[in-house]
Amino acid sequence: MIYTYESAPADVQKDINYIYSVVIKNGGKRSKNYLPENLQEPALGVSIRYNEHGDPVSTARILTRTCYVNAVRVFDRYALIEGNKGLLPSNYDGNFKKTSSALLESQTDFCKDRGFKCIFISIEKRAQKTLEKIIRGHNIYSKYNWKIDGPHYVTYEKSKGGLQYLGYTGTEFKRNDGLYYTNVEQ
Repeated sequence: MIYTYESAPADVQKDINYIYSVVIKNGGKRSKNYLPENLQEPALGVSIRYNEHGDPVSTARILTRTCYVNAVRVFDRYALIEGNKGLLPSNYDGNFKKTSSALLESQTDFCKDRGFKCIFISIEKRAQKTLEKIIRGHNIYSKYNWKIDGPHYVTYEKSKGGLQYLGYTGTEFKRNDGLYYTNVEQ
């Protein structure tokens, strides 16, 4: 079951915190992203997925981005603690888990219902092939047509290492603050 909230109720926030604590405990190169001090940016919404037993297994935030034309970032701080138990699910297409795709679809519906025209996910420039795989897999399941663009700086100000590729649906991804950092962004 997947739920998307503008503001998570206390019991759901407890489940989200549990997911993040598992990610932090497991370590990994991105685990620091889930520390409370790195989750301070105000979120427009949050999604959580529970498995068939009612256990919380994944979560992702939705962030507004006022420096882009009618755009919102979904799938931010995506955390999945549901591991494979020996065999890949029978519906796994080799690109993107159907359950992860369903969470992304829920977030897209949530944002479309609120009038956002450009819904995007982003990934570091060096992980372009990962994003291509995600978008290819998600397009199998999604009722929306997702495309890839970039690289772009997807921060409010120029930052080191901030150049990212985007997967987006809806209107074209455009800045509205007049700040462009590379020729590829203009």
